[in-house]
Amino acid sequence: MNYFFRSVSLLLFSSLSALAFAADREPYQIRAPLLLHILNYTTFTSNISSSFNLCFLEKGDYPHASMLLSSKISDKHVDNKLLNVIKINSIEQILLKQCQAVFIAKESESELLFSTLNTLATDILFIGESNHFVEQGGMMAIVSIQSKMKIIVNKVQLEKSLLKISSRLLRLAKFI
Repeated sequence: MNYFFRSVSLLLFSSLSALAFAADREPYQIRAPLLLHILNYTTFTSNISSSFNLCFLEKGDYPHASMLLSSKISDKHVDNKLLNVIKINSIEQILLKQCQAVFIAKESESELLFSTLNTLATDILFIGESNHFVEQGGMMAIVSIQSKMKIIVNKVQLEKSLLKISSRLLRLAKFI
């Protein structure tokens, strides 16, 4: 059953990627649900809490986090734990809030952020939204390329990480 669910989810994930900007959707409206699919194809090593903390470092009204919060995620699970969406406003809050995955919006990228990423735990999944994010040391990004969402993966960061990302998901990714 679990295999069937994951296969159907991956097919849906691929379809959503191809239809990224259909029906006048904003990129965050597609990227936010894709984050959940990526998390479900990742095996996390930390067991620090009974919930799974997905943190968002965004400016303004936190569009990605707000999209997930408005989509009735109360019954969503990641790594067999209840999903908890947390809005953070600084890189320092990642460890304080016990984030297992962090989405970092393009406008929140900075030199301080990139220098700090290399010192943080290797069991946290960092996902951005730009090629620059991955090039500067982020593990993964969901990038808008030619009206589609593409997953870009930093191979060096992936190999250093304690996380295990499904080969099915990685087949859809572009590596740098």
